Amino acid sequence: MMPSASVYGVWPRSGEIDIMEYRGQRPQQILGTLHFGAAWNNKGDSGTGERNFSVDFSQDFHTFGLDWSPWAIQWILDGQVYHTETLQRNFWPGLYTNNGQPFDRNFYLILNLAVGGSFFGGEPFDPSEADRWPKNTLEVDWVRKYEWR
Repeated sequence: MMPSASVYGVWPRSGEIDIMEYRGQRPQQILGTLHFGAAWNNKGDSGTGERNFSVDFSQDFHTFGLDWSPWAIQWILDGQVYHTETLQRNFWPGLYTNNGQPFDRNFYLILNLAVGGSFFGGEPFDPSEADRWPKNTLEVDWVRKYEWR
């Protein structure tokens, strides 16, 4: 998710929320991440970290969710919360002046399938490797947004 307006500045100053990140060559692992900070080369992130589950995400549909309240962000897999980050803290003292910033603004959803880039953590990776993943497609059955009250 990306900010609807870059109130705090360009990425990552105005934040980014990854509901689910998945590497095709690691079919039992997902991540959920908050990105923030001063600049692309001076940023922080917080979230689930690399989490392994006992399922192969390439084999079946799963429900990935995010419960974003004024106090916390929770990552949800198939109806079960698996990680919580409090928003009752300053994510980057000196840049943000209030707790919860930059996650105190409206964000919009993006669905994308990225292949390559630095997300692969320094692993040698050629995008053609995606041809050998157990399932090299992004299939979305539905997307739903609720307003938190």
